Amino acid sequence: MTHRSLQTDDRAMTLTGRRCAATLRASPAGIVLTLQDAQSGRAPIRDCLWQLYPGRPLDLGGVNIQQGHAARDALAMAGEAPRPDRVGMSRFEEDDTRGARIALAYGDITVALYVWADETEPVLRARAQVTNRGPRAALIHSLVNRLDGLRLGQDWNDEWIFPATYSSNVLTHGRVDSLRPAGIACGFMPIGLYLPYVMLYDPRGAEGVLFDAWLDTRYALAVNPDRAAEQVTLAALTRIERALLPGETHAWGEFSLRAFTGHYHPAMQHYRQTLADARGLRVPADVPASTPDLIFANLSFNFDDCWGSFTDRSVEQYLREVRDLGANCLYVNGQW
Repeated sequence: MTHRSLQTDDRAMTLTGRRCAATLRASPAGIVLTLQDAQSGRAPIRDCLWQLYPGRPLDLGGVNIQQGHAARDALAMAGEAPRPDRVGMSRFEEDDTRGARIALAYGDITVALYVWADETEPVLRARAQVTNRGPRAALIHSLVNRLDGLRLGQDWNDEWIFPATYSSNVLTHGRVDSLRPAGIACGFMPIGLYLPYVMLYDPRGAEGVLFDAWLDTRYALAVNPDRAAEQVTLAALTRIERALLPGETHAWGEFSLRAFTGHYHPAMQHYRQTLADARGLRVPADVPASTPDLIFANLSFNFDDCWGSFTDRSVEQYLREVRDLGANCLYVNGQW
């Protein structure tokens, strides 16, 4: 049984679940979004502009975090957000899911955004489709999903958090007011390296939002500051590079916005467990009893430069340091 409800007029809709309520209002530039946690009454997302549009070609390999900043500005690479020719809102219902369908027309290209409130979590979920309504084939280079105008706290000291990394030059945590104009970004490939989400967190108010994307092609998540307005933009940028024939549709995966209260560490743990439960991930029954006591340290080396160099003094020093820190297990790997 669904507990979702939907109220609508010509230019606005309200989606209500057990744990959250979202108001969507059409504007000439896109959709104005407010997301409220039904239990706490807080609204971490207030009157933010939500845009979804085709972008220019993307070199996502060049945007990854370097020393705490984006190597290249992914949003600038994708181009300015165009103003849609039309913004239409209607209801949709599939199985037990009821929500809003938002159609954004850019010439012959229509981007349809399907949005609904989760039944049990303070989460707004969405998926999108891109359709060629024109008489000729159309090349889609990329798709940009962005939320402008975010600011959680009274002071502009919100923090950004990427959940996991695999490289020593990648920083996963910082303050938005210290970001360069290019922001911070991390490119993802669908090969399971780390969880594809980014968080904004207000340390004074102890609340935040988690923005995730589950897509079947290479994409990047980005955080870009607006210093003049003291706000930030969260964005998911996807490289598509596909020609759509007349009437053909491209499905663009799923993404969500999750509100949370309290410190972000429990929110990360809850998200990971919820994801594991949804996908049936379980710890194998034959895992040795000593496994929870393992404390891993990692040693990465390049086969060309470091093969046979385990007696090098720097490696020996590293091993002594991680041992003194309490590590009792070593994971050794070479570069790709």
